[in-house]
Amino acid sequence: IGVSALSYYLFPDLFSSFHQKWPEVDLNTYNFGASELERYVASGALHVAVSARPSDLSLHRRPLLSGQLYLWTHRSNPLAQKGSIDLSSADLAHEPLAIYRESSLDEEDFDAMLRDTVLNADAHNVIFCSNQVENIRNCLLERRASTFLIKGIFDQEEELVGIPIVQGLTTELYIYWDGVSCDESVLEFIRYTEEYARRRYPPVS
Repeated sequence: IGVSALSYYLFPDLFSSFHQKWPEVDLNTYNFGASELERYVASGALHVAVSARPSDLSLHRRPLLSGQLYLWTHRSNPLAQKGSIDLSSADLAHEPLAIYRESSLDEEDFDAMLRDTVLNADAHNVIFCSNQVENIRNCLLERRASTFLIKGIFDQEEELVGIPIVQGLTTELYIYWDGVSCDESVLEFIRYTEEYARRRYPPVS
C-alpha cells in the first residue's frame, strides 16, 4: 500500500483499524510523493495507493475525499482575525507561505491557482515547500509562514487557525490500483478505505 504524507495525516488510524478487522491480511505501507506512487502502482510494485488523483487513465480510481482549501496560520497572525481570505485582495500580498506539494507536478496547479491573485508565485511569498505535512505544521507553529491545506487538517492544534478562502478552492484524495494484481484482499482494503473516509469525513449535503 502506498500513501502520500497528506493521506497518512488525514487518515491516521486507517491501517491499524483495517488490521483489527482483517488481522489475516498483511499490510506493508510505503510513503512516497504522488508521482512516485502513481508510477509504482502502474508498474505493479504497489497494489494500491491513496494520494492525489492519478493522471494515468489506465488506473482504476475512486474518490475518497473532496474538501475546501483553507489558509492555515498561527493564531497570533493578524490574518487569523479575518472571517475569510480573498486571494484577489491585498490580504496575502506580503504573507510568507509554506506550500505543501506531493510532487513537482503540483507546481503547475499551484501556479494556476495564483494566476489571478496578488501573490508572487516566483519567490517573494513562497519561502518553503515540502511534501511532508509535519514540516509544514512546524513552520506554522514557529510563526514563519501560512499555508493552504484542506479544511480540518489542523483542528487539533490550538495555536493554528484555518480561514475559508472566498474563491472556494478544493483539493481531492483518491484511492487507485492497476486492476491486474488485484486479489480479494486488495479489493477488501479498497472497500474498507472508502467506508473509513465516509465515516471520518461525511459528505456535506
